[in-house]
Amino acid sequence: MQETSCVACQAQVPKSQAFTAAGQTFCADCLEKMLAGQGKNAATDGISRMVDPTVCVHCAADNGAAEWSQLAGLPTCDKCTDFFRNRPFPNWLKISAAVFLLVAVVAFVHNWRFFSAYVEYLRGLRALEQEHVEAGIDLLDSAAKRVPEVPDLAVLPNLLNAQRLIAEDKNEEALKLLAQSRSHIPDSLRPAYQNAEYGAQMGAAFNRGDYDAFLAAAKSFAEANPNESAAIGSVASAYACKYATTGDPAFRTQCQEQMELARSLEGADSEVFREYESRIQHRLDTKEIITREEFVKRFPNGWKADDKL
Repeated sequence: MQETSCVACQAQVPKSQAFTAAGQTFCADCLEKMLAGQGKNAATDGISRMVDPTVCVHCAADNGAAEWSQLAGLPTCDKCTDFFRNRPFPNWLKISAAVFLLVAVVAFVHNWRFFSAYVEYLRGLRALEQEHVEAGIDLLDSAAKRVPEVPDLAVLPNLLNAQRLIAEDKNEEALKLLAQSRSHIPDSLRPAYQNAEYGAQMGAAFNRGDYDAFLAAAKSFAEANPNESAAIGSVASAYACKYATTGDPAFRTQCQEQMELARSLEGADSEVFREYESRIQHRLDTKEIITREEFVKRFPNGWKADDKL
């Protein structure tokens, strides 16, 4: 990993976390302060993140003093290079396409709408593969609605739509949508369906203030995903809610233990996890339970506390 010096605070920062503006190098904090001082007139066109040739731009793998080879002009580790050059077509997409192809060939003889649904389904799968998520969901959903007598076609769009609803905090709607396809879920999609259901259950319980149900769903989520920081962090979040509402120090201790475990797992170095951790710390420090939207509004730079989890 290479380091560079911030012209404002003179601190040494990893090159991959530094920025250039007006030909000068800044750390993230100093750049943010500079832009804030310029107010609405702040010019951001000339700002760019620096690239460390020894750090993979995709997974942040550090190659020490040696530079990674470049892919599309950017340093990329061997693992990421192999992934992008030989990206496997997901098995669940292959299975879905093969199953529907068989259905569509037979249906085409009897009814044109089956063929139309087949075309839309394939277009939807292709759109998802190309990361055009919204268009892909709409096409898959349309295909399923054309042939409601084939409930298997609704499984994938129902899952994707439920995930979208969860992201919009419409958890009760997501649970109803997931329930529609529960009896038709193929084994390849069962883990994704289960995780979506846990997520919706946790969100719904949190919104109605039922922190016992929140904790129960979080524990089930963590049991199904024991190596993911987000899953273990959800248990810590539920314990923090229990502590905030009861004042029982045992819940605080359990929250801290779960966060300590979560920090050692995959995903703990992500910005999403750090923001989640900050919200949990705020809940422990203040015994106040607020939504993510309210937290971001009140603490755009995160919660600063003397006591860390």
